Parts: sequence; C-alpha cells; structure tokens
Amino acid sequence: MIPIISNLLFSFKLRALLRNLLHSEDTAKRTERILSLTSANLPPDICACEERGLPGDPEFQKNGWWRIMLARYALALEYARGKKALDCCCGLGWGAYLLSSKAQSVIGLDLDMDSLKFAADALRDEHLHLICGDALHLPFAEESFDLVTSMESLEHFSREDGEKLLLELRRVLKRCGLLIGSTFFARSEDEARRNLGRNPYHLHIWTLQDARITMGKIFRNVLIYPNRLFFKAVK
Repeated sequence: MIPIISNLLFSFKLRALLRNLLHSEDTAKRTERILSLTSANLPPDICACEERGLPGDPEFQKNGWWRIMLARYALALEYARGKKALDCCCGLGWGAYLLSSKAQSVIGLDLDMDSLKFAADALRDEHLHLICGDALHLPFAEESFDLVTSMESLEHFSREDGEKLLLELRRVLKRCGLLIGSTFFARSEDEARRNLGRNPYHLHIWTLQDARITMGKIFRNVLIYPNRLFFKAVK
C-alpha cells in the first residue's frame, strides 16, 4: 500500500467508507490514479479552483478536504455494483471514473466540455461514457438509471432551479432507484446567508429544514447524514 493511500484511514466516522476503496485491487488502483492528478495536469482553459477540484490538489491534501471528496463516492460505491448510474454535474470526471469500477455502466454529465475532455483523456474506462448536457434538461428517458449521484452541485443553482434539479434527477431514476448527493446544509437561514457570501460560485445554500421538506415531497426515505454534507433519497 503506497503512503498516500494509507493516509485515507484517518478518522472513525469516515474510516469504513474510505477503507472500501482499498478492498479491491481495481478501486485501489483507481483511487491511486485519481490522487496522482493535480491542477498541474489541467489544461490552462480549465479553472483550477475549488469548483473544478481534484482530490490530489496540494490545497486539499493539506486541509484534509480530499478525504471528504473521496468519501462521497465511496458512499455511492456501496450501492453501485451492477447498476446503471448517472453522475450528474460530474466536473472533472474522477468520481464517475471511480463509480465505473463497480457499476454496470456510468454516464458522467457536465455542462463544461473542457472538463469532460480532460476526463476522457486522463480517466478512461470502457464502462464510463461522458456527455455534455444541461442538468436541468437531462437528455435521458424517464426511469433510465438505478443510481444517480450529484455531488457538490445543488449549491450552484438558485433555490428554484435547485428544486427543478431534484425533480429532473427523480424523473430519470427507476422506481425504487437511489439518489446520492452532497452539499452543505445550514442549520439556519442565518448560517446559510453567512456561508453563501463566502463563495461567488454558490447561488443558494439549503437549510436542513427546507431540504427535508422539499426532498420529502419529491422522494421517499430521505436521509441527510449527521455531517450535514451527504444525503440520499429513494424514488
């Protein structure tokens, strides 16, 4: 086990999830490949900022955020085996690449073609297909996927469009299909406003109450994890 991988085993709460990345040779190699990529590998036309980040970036390695980034997809991997999956707003594609180690097939969709080109060149897999498209108007038929992931995307939409996104993700899920996502949920409107002002790319921060009510109208069995970062919902 190389040192950068062994550092995944860092805390009680995330240990089980991150250890799963090491249970098979394939996922371990993919994790190693993902962590080897940094902003230095990105072409100049891609903004190497937090919004198009790679877990291997020195900033995320230093502040520990890379562990959270990987844990999101480690959670999704628990439900991905043999499934048809969609990674909506896939960014640089590393999460979709990780999912394709277990899923029958994965489609990574993003609006930014340059990010998709990077993923196609750096993270190739026969089970992974990358598509440029609008998350609010997904180019798929109803009930196309068993599993949909949407990581760190909800905050990039207005409150109105965020609800539209959730409805669109539900539309393409099969009956009893699973949505797994991540975003920051504020405890109060005041906390939401404070956090919104810290990032110019974020358009809306959901409160726990609003998210539970809204998601509860769209999905069944909604769960927002205690860390207020991860959520899952059943159609």
